[in-house]
Amino acid sequence: MKSTEQADLEILGFFRGTNNFSSLKINPIDESKYTLQDLEYKEVEQLRNIIIKLEQNENIVLCARGDSKESIKEHDEFINSGLVKCFVVGEKAQFYFQSALGLDHICSTKNKKNKLEEIERLRVSVNKEIQKSSSRDMGKVDGQFSCKLIDYLQNQEMSVIESWNIFLHSLLHNQGNNVFKPYSYFISLTHGNKKYKTARYFALKDKENETKKDIGVVFVYILDKNKNKYISASELLERSKEHNVKWYPDVDNEIMVIGALWPHNIIGFFEVEDEKVNRFILNYWFYKEMKSNHNHDFSQGVHVDQGDKFEKFQRYANDLKLTHISQYYSDNGEQYILKIDKLNVIKVPDIDFEDEF
Repeated sequence: MKSTEQADLEILGFFRGTNNFSSLKINPIDESKYTLQDLEYKEVEQLRNIIIKLEQNENIVLCARGDSKESIKEHDEFINSGLVKCFVVGEKAQFYFQSALGLDHICSTKNKKNKLEEIERLRVSVNKEIQKSSSRDMGKVDGQFSCKLIDYLQNQEMSVIESWNIFLHSLLHNQGNNVFKPYSYFISLTHGNKKYKTARYFALKDKENETKKDIGVVFVYILDKNKNKYISASELLERSKEHNVKWYPDVDNEIMVIGALWPHNIIGFFEVEDEKVNRFILNYWFYKEMKSNHNHDFSQGVHVDQGDKFEKFQRYANDLKLTHISQYYSDNGEQYILKIDKLNVIKVPDIDFEDEF
């Protein structure tokens, strides 16, 4: 039987795979400038203890996400000059850079006709993907979503219609559709005992050339189970079964989050190479909370100064050329999308699949 100490060491994962931990020291005159300073031994131990407590907390899921830049030069620029913006704005889905499909894909609308037309297009797209995959993968994926779906939805509330919109979108995102993926408003994470290694694999995978990249990052993220802004790939599998569709098995323990990784819940990230963890860079706002409040409940994330009326947040989002930005209203815990050119704010919908079709 494993001792408590052995169990704690195992759940630390990459946090025990490196002794190189740092955070940001912000320039007091120009907040966009900073240097990286090493964490002291007692601060590293404090961080590891926080990670252990988070892993043991039944109300949250500690997740990882692998990502990388196009080149080593871009990676170095991100490390040397992009971290302040990253820890104020967060990590975004591709939707925020390529938004031709519009906000209608993510936010509830009163226009039922448009939404139903969109769902029918999605249903047809998903069925085509199933047909292609079924013939290629020898029946591992099979079935079709019924053409009677729209007839059923005609008489349903908008919340049910929106849930189907989100469900069909999440299937296309999970399948990895190359045409759809750049416009997806989901961002993928992985969880479980192998999350850091899985995330490193995706961080270093070159999607275009089937080769490995030299360097990448693995974000560590706190996901609140009580906020219905995410769906797991295992849920997709079960829900698809209810409609006589056999979907892909969840081999990567994937969780799909709507919109963004909120900076309040990003603990930081590992810099990784093949079979190597170089260092962990701690979110400046987490570091600040660790230093000032030893009793803070980190399962709820941390306060992030996004400026008066989110001025700093919007300025950084513009610098990053985001067409849409995500705002997290900590007073009520809700999450919002702001389209920059129109300045209209819309609540991110909950994911709820309780219907009888």
